[in-house]
Amino acid sequence: MNIFLFSHARTALKFGLKTLDVRPGSEILIPDFICDVILEPLESLGIIPTFYSLFDDLSPDWKELENLVNNETRAILMVHYFGRAQDIKKFEEFVNKYKLYLIEDNAHGFGGRVEGKLLGEHGHIGILSPSKSSTMLVGGVLLVNDNGSYNLKIDLLPEFQISYWRALLKRTLKFFPRIKQLGKKWLKTRPAYGDPYAFHELSVGDFRLDRHSKELFNSLDWKSIQCKRYNAYCSWYKFAEKYNLQPVFESLASSLSPLCFPIYVANSEEAEYWFDWGWKRGYYVYSWPALPIEVIEGNEKALGRWRRLVCFSTDSAPCRNLIE
Repeated sequence: MNIFLFSHARTALKFGLKTLDVRPGSEILIPDFICDVILEPLESLGIIPTFYSLFDDLSPDWKELENLVNNETRAILMVHYFGRAQDIKKFEEFVNKYKLYLIEDNAHGFGGRVEGKLLGEHGHIGILSPSKSSTMLVGGVLLVNDNGSYNLKIDLLPEFQISYWRALLKRTLKFFPRIKQLGKKWLKTRPAYGDPYAFHELSVGDFRLDRHSKELFNSLDWKSIQCKRYNAYCSWYKFAEKYNLQPVFESLASSLSPLCFPIYVANSEEAEYWFDWGWKRGYYVYSWPALPIEVIEGNEKALGRWRRLVCFSTDSAPCRNLIE
């Protein structure tokens, strides 16, 4: 296995695709419930995305997938939503049947494992984003999961420049996530979590990970982070039971590292209620993802799911009085 460290996961994906036989004009199957930044590396390489549908448990519609494969299809993106593992064996059977590459996206659950193996190690390449689960400001990891020798020359890339003051502040507040959220409440207005156009990110250049972030990446206790997030997830599950909320997933293995506890609500009005609830009480409650524009404007099913999905961050667990 080869490991490469970049500033962003989308850059890791771009360079990971360069290790595969995915030429300009080739097609990649990607889920329609996906963050818009996934399209940036595809566009830069001239690769065409073909969207596939999901069920509400965020598993693929396999019958539809069978009909989407054509002579130009080279790969499929398997997304471990919020750090919960997909049915990896089924994906492996699919790529073996059609001779495709398996691209494993575990941006939401760094440190999670299935049968002792890290999520990210199952595909031909794996993409991870440790900064989402930790005090790192940036960070994207590419795993090339074979015995080949790849010289991507990432040392020639410029080093991403971080704000050391922001890095220090984030590390200082790591033990007080609710204080961090309450601070945002005092200093800012609540973000427009219910607006599907509100969170589209600007493009980023190609950067390798900076020295400070690399040192932090190597020093963090990832097992402790994984356990803390899993325990917070379990507490939010009890919260959901108490308030009759519908979890997206029926269960979660204790070896996983969930980014959040996702639920479905009845409509956008109820979603706004929980966004306000979290903002007032210092919990990070938000919507996800920033869907691609073509999905927002042309896929009612995916947009409808987006309007009903609410995420309770596992940066912190609910207070005891909320679950007892």
